[in-house]
Amino acid sequence: MNHFIFYSIIFLFNSYFIFDYLFRRIFDNIRFIDIILLEIFLFLVYIFLLFLFRFFLFDKAKLKITDYLLVFFIITFSFFLAYYNFKDYKYRIFQVLKNKIIDGYFEFQVCKIKSNYVILKVKEVFDDDYNYLVNTKVIIPRNKLEKIIKNEDNFKNNVLIENINIFAFASLEFVNQYNKKFDFYFSNNIFYRVNYFYDLKIKENDNLISNIRYFINKKYNDFGIYSDLLKGMVWGIDDFSYYEKQQLIRSGLYHMFVASGGNISLVFNFSFYLLSFLYYVFQYLFKKNGFNYEKIKNNLGIIIFSVMIVWFYSFVVGFDYPLLRAFLIAIITNLILFNYNYNDDIYFIIKLLFVLLIIFVILDYRFIYNLSFKMSFVSFMGICILGSIFKRWILNLNFINKMSGFWVFIVYYVIDSFVMSLSATIFLLPILLSYFGFVSVSGIFYNLIALAIYPIIFYLGIIYLIFDFNFIYHLIYNLLALIDFIVNQKQLIWYF
Repeated sequence: MNHFIFYSIIFLFNSYFIFDYLFRRIFDNIRFIDIILLEIFLFLVYIFLLFLFRFFLFDKAKLKITDYLLVFFIITFSFFLAYYNFKDYKYRIFQVLKNKIIDGYFEFQVCKIKSNYVILKVKEVFDDDYNYLVNTKVIIPRNKLEKIIKNEDNFKNNVLIENINIFAFASLEFVNQYNKKFDFYFSNNIFYRVNYFYDLKIKENDNLISNIRYFINKKYNDFGIYSDLLKGMVWGIDDFSYYEKQQLIRSGLYHMFVASGGNISLVFNFSFYLLSFLYYVFQYLFKKNGFNYEKIKNNLGIIIFSVMIVWFYSFVVGFDYPLLRAFLIAIITNLILFNYNYNDDIYFIIKLLFVLLIIFVILDYRFIYNLSFKMSFVSFMGICILGSIFKRWILNLNFINKMSGFWVFIVYYVIDSFVMSLSATIFLLPILLSYFGFVSVSGIFYNLIALAIYPIIFYLGIIYLIFDFNFIYHLIYNLLALIDFIVNQKQLIWYF
């Protein structure tokens, strides 16, 4: 086990432990000296663990003064990071509790749309007493917001999408069951729910991304009752009713309908192989070079353009913090899957993982409690650990080594898509079990079918936006009908 990994674990554990300790005693009179004493105790524990770590793994290597200093620096930095975030949170929550119901004029921005609720970001407050709300978020039932805005004359498109700006006199009230739903409210920076709007004005952003979103929504409406399934699978748009969402969860296929690292991995995979194929055709027609997959897959230009395509896809979906994390994780995951040498040090992947975790903790402390990050993170682990193993097994098959030219692109593309989906699904099972409290036994078998169907629907769903041929439409429609049939079957569920 590498020293960097050990010190990273100390940093992450200490920062999380201190924040959680302070949060659970937020209304108690905690003396600063008590926290310092706790940290001194933890420092001694970390030193003892480091001693055991060195003793058993490094032939009884003795601790040096630099080891003590490094541990001291790590826990000091992680302590102040946790304490700073706690003080900021404490200030906001105390301001909220002093004003459980507030009325004022605000500018909101639609930042997240789900099946039964919408999250609005507070962009501007027109009352200095409520400045603490700037950049926090409020929540409102989706049907309530849609009913309000569809009655507005200046809302020309009548389609609720992200990044719409809303100017309104609003009545806000402290959310219900804050403690019981702390993970959700804290990770999304939510304190208030909207009771009602008055004097509402809507400003639609007439830009390229907004127009693309309107176009996608209009185009996918061609699929009628299956349009919500297609929007969810390709763009992570949550237009499902509560009943439909529960059916997806019980079938074990819900992870296919959220914007996460899985979507981005498929976009990167498709872009990479499409550009590689075009590069191969160019080389064959004009330079008459032989086929060399190893040379093509390491071409920096192909990788950069693939990342740019993924970046554009992320902007269309909505580049919030969870998706930004998924973007970074998915890009690194794919680069590892394409270029990782199996003879390299296996700790390289784990080191990279911890570097990302530390960066995310420093940039946005709330991610620790965010479900979408946990899913992206676990998918990352699955692809890095199992993906490389599965890919190596498949590539060792004799018939694959005999292929050449165009078929190599097809085979490698199919292998990478299958390996990424399978690896992520396997690693996601425990976290879905922990979050929902049950495992769909039938869903394990349904996922085997979905693994083959999902990439096809995903790519054809994007292609249909440009080339809306009848055979593409009917193929997508029939595959969506199969997914709908699976979801609505009687499920075998094990509750825990």
